[in-house]
Parts: sequence; structure tokens; C-alpha cells
Amino acid sequence: LKREDLSPVRSYKIRGAFNFFRKTLAAGNEAELFVCASAGNHAQGFAFVCRHFGRRGVVFMPVTTPQQKIDKTRLFGGDFIEIRLVGDFFDDCYRAALEFTDSSGAHMVPPFDHKDIIEGQATVAYEIADQMPGARMPDIVMLPVGGGGLAAGVTHYFADQGRE
Repeated sequence: LKREDLSPVRSYKIRGAFNFFRKTLAAGNEAELFVCASAGNHAQGFAFVCRHFGRRGVVFMPVTTPQQKIDKTRLFGGDFIEIRLVGDFFDDCYRAALEFTDSSGAHMVPPFDHKDIIEGQATVAYEIADQMPGARMPDIVMLPVGGGGLAAGVTHYFADQGRE
């Protein structure tokens, strides 16, 4: 059992956002503004990482987002985060985030469909393997699937280790 609810933002989503920022900034890119679209967990991980790296972030969330998710996102990001509530559905706020990114020159941090996000989510698999006794690999891994970033990262990691 891998307890991702014990992370600072109670979700594995922080892993992908952290890896995206780390790689963007390590490439010598002095990006000052980052953007994401999310109805909750990705926004919270993104906000935490913005504060960690001292970078401004704009979070686009649907107007239907529960107030608790909005409040937690503000809490994790502090003064580094601006939240914009747009549209009733994720696709609406995602479109608005892309338009804002294009017009502002900011960096879009997608919730799941980017190689750096997937690579960050794959660290879950690395930790699972590291915690297995005697360097064994697990026989079965069960995980939640939403956008597919976690599943892609975990399956890629285990495939690289010779497991299918």
C-alpha cells in the first residue's frame, strides 16, 4: 500500500508538478509565471510547488469546484497563486488556461499528459520497488486512473525494470 495521502497535499499530483518545475528551471529557463487547469488535486500540488520554487502561478478551476478545494489551493500557494474560476466543466477552464498561456507567455503545467508530469508520477513506482523486500518486484500493482499520468508513469517504470 502506497500512502500518497501522507504527502503535503495528500495526493501524488505534487510529484508531476514538482518534476515539471524542476526540469523547466534546470534547463536555464527563468520562467516567472506558470499556469494550470484543475478541479482540485493537481491545483493543490501545483500551488505547493509554486510556493516552493518562489514562482507565480495562475490556477484555472471550474466554477463548480468545491470551496474546500479552492481554499486548500490558496493555502498551499499563498501569495504565489491566483485562482480564476471559469466555466462549469474542466474542459472550459482548460481552454481558458491555454488561451491565457498563449497570450501571457506563461508555462502551462498540464495535469497528466506531458512527459515531465508522467516522469514525476513514475516516482511512485520507484518507491514501491524500493520498499519491496529483497529487491523483488510486485506481482500486481493496482492504482487509480483518471487522466492516465500515474498509470503511464508506473507502467513505464516497471516495464523498464523488465516487468509487464
